[in-house]
Amino acid sequence: MAPTLPATPAEAESMSALIRSRIPIPDRMVNYVNPSLWGKWDVDFSTADSDNKVATTCLVYLMALYQKQQLTGRILWQIVKSDMEDWPQDAFARMDHDPVKAFRDYLRSHGVNVPMAQGVPIDEGVSQAVHAEDFPEWTTDEVKKASTKDATFRRLARDPEFVEEI
Repeated sequence: MAPTLPATPAEAESMSALIRSRIPIPDRMVNYVNPSLWGKWDVDFSTADSDNKVATTCLVYLMALYQKQQLTGRILWQIVKSDMEDWPQDAFARMDHDPVKAFRDYLRSHGVNVPMAQGVPIDEGVSQAVHAEDFPEWTTDEVKKASTKDATFRRLARDPEFVEEI
């Protein structure tokens, strides 16, 4: 059975408030977000504010949502790709650096291979992974390297199904 959509704007706002209350703003990101926009992820990049707090709030919210859902690997990438498919290539370049770096680190630690070549800015690597045509697969060497650097990835990589999936 499909979820029931809110019938009125008041019901929609009530549902949005409930979602926001269940996913708190991460303490380390509180300075980067606009609390009044928390829980909203439909960003119009043509009208977003000049410091792009709208887009940064959206990014941080989606990351918190993915964390709550405990998504990993291909499923995480598919949902990220679906959520951000309409974002322009330079969307991440417009945002504050720290949230974009946190998002890159989150994706990598949960099985999405975000490019980290020397000289490639973090925002470009994130954009490449999000806008990739196909899931960015990991090589055996990349899995070994990530396992030595990231405790979350190391824990997930103990599961052979996770490693096979990525």
